[in-house]
Formats: sequence, C-alpha cells, structure tokens
Amino acid sequence: MTAVGPVARRDAALPALRFDAAGLRRIDMRSVAVLALPLVLNSTVQAGLNLTDTWFIGRISTAATAAIASVHWLALLAIFLIGGVAMGVQTLAAQAYGAGRYRRSTRIAWLGLWASVASIPAFGLTIAFGPAMIRAFGLAPDVEALAVEYWIPRMIGGPLAAALWAANAFFNGIGRTRITLAIGMVVLASNTALNEIFIFQLGWGMAGAAWATTVAELIGVLLSIRLMLGLDRRQYAPHLTWRPDFGRVAALIALGLPMAMTASADLGAAALFQLMMV
Repeated sequence: MTAVGPVARRDAALPALRFDAAGLRRIDMRSVAVLALPLVLNSTVQAGLNLTDTWFIGRISTAATAAIASVHWLALLAIFLIGGVAMGVQTLAAQAYGAGRYRRSTRIAWLGLWASVASIPAFGLTIAFGPAMIRAFGLAPDVEALAVEYWIPRMIGGPLAAALWAANAFFNGIGRTRITLAIGMVVLASNTALNEIFIFQLGWGMAGAAWATTVAELIGVLLSIRLMLGLDRRQYAPHLTWRPDFGRVAALIALGLPMAMTASADLGAAALFQLMMV
C-alpha cells in the first residue's frame, strides 16, 4: 500500500524508515549508520580542536599551559551557556524537515543565526567581568595574566561559536551530517594553521591561540552560510527565509537556554576541578 498526501512527504523525508512485506515500518540500519557515523567523527574533530590548541600553547611555556588549564573549561562553560540560545535549532529543524516543511527548516536555521547575534551583549559582559572573575581565583600572577590574555579574544568569538553551533545543528536536523563533518574539518585545519601564524609567526602568544580559534570559527560560519545558500532554492528557499522575526528568535532562545543550563552541570564541575588543580 502506498501512502499519499502529507504522510507520503513525511516518509520520503525519513530515509531510515522502510516498509516490510506486511506494510509495517522498519528501521534501515545502514541508513542510520550513514547518518550517525559523521556525527561520531565530528565529535572526534572537536576533541582534536581542543588538543591542537593545548599542543600549541604548550610550546609557549609551562605558565601558558597552566593558564589554559585554568581558563579553558570556564570559557567552554560560558560559550555553552550563552551559546545555548541556538540549542533548539536541531530539534525544530528536524521536526520541520520530517514534516516536509523544508522552507521552515531553513527559516529556523536563520533564526538560530539571529539568536547568536542577540548573544553579543551577554558575551560583552563576560569580556567586561571575566578578568575580575579570573583574578578572584588567586592564580599565580604570571598564570593569571596569561589566562586573561586568552579569555578576552576567546569571548569575542563567543557569538561566532553560537552561530557555528546553530548552522551545524541545522544540517544535522535535515540529515546532512556529512556537511557538518566537512565544516568541522575545515575549522580544525584553519585553527591549526592560524595557531602557528598567530602564536609564533606574529608573536601574539597566548592571545594568538584564542584569536586562531575565533577566526577559524568565523571561517566555519561563512562556509556554513554559503552551503546553506547552496541548497535547492525551490525546495528550501534559503535566500527568502533570512529575515529576522524577533518574536520567534525570543522563542528559540527560551527553548535553547534551559537545554543548555541543564547540560552545563558537568562543564561547571570540570571548570572548578581544573581551577583547583592549577
């Protein structure tokens, strides 16, 4: 029996679903593996990104290694909490895609990007008050100075991290996980090259490591937007769905922030542990 109408569109949007001889739905495990493997590999890329930064910073000095150990998890916690404004993109984009509402899925992606723009004032506060917070932990003076040196440019890139998160969440939501993996690889390669240039060739030291990550994220965001605009215009119409709707941006933020807060407990514990170790 062949489904018709909206049901047919929903089934067509879910390639992992198949029908057996009795007309019952079953899961195509091969399709699931094709969808999931890039997600697993992308997690490895993210780990590689963190290790790359640590390796380059370790070449500066032992004080720099102590500084990144003290501030790295704090930076991730701030980015995770504030960047959580875009955390609802994947859920909403997947729902729209599964319902065959492809234009709505790209609209949600743009809303996520606008939400990342809305996060700029919050990241501005982390820049203003972050140095005082770091000083309150009583680190050694040389370690404290290097930690502050890293913190400020890293927080300047916070909105870019949120935007990259939103874009990747969109591609994951519509099942284009290989695009997410490709973007992650580009960001990793860019960060590696820029670390060498900014830290050592230009002599920016600890700040250079943070600027390398920020610029690499900018490259990732620009690539993501280019790839989204390259989707089928008749089906997804990404060039028509970019206009901001502040009410829907606020609704997306209201959905994403509690999700980020719930998931940030482990990050907070890791940040405090690292600080105590330093």
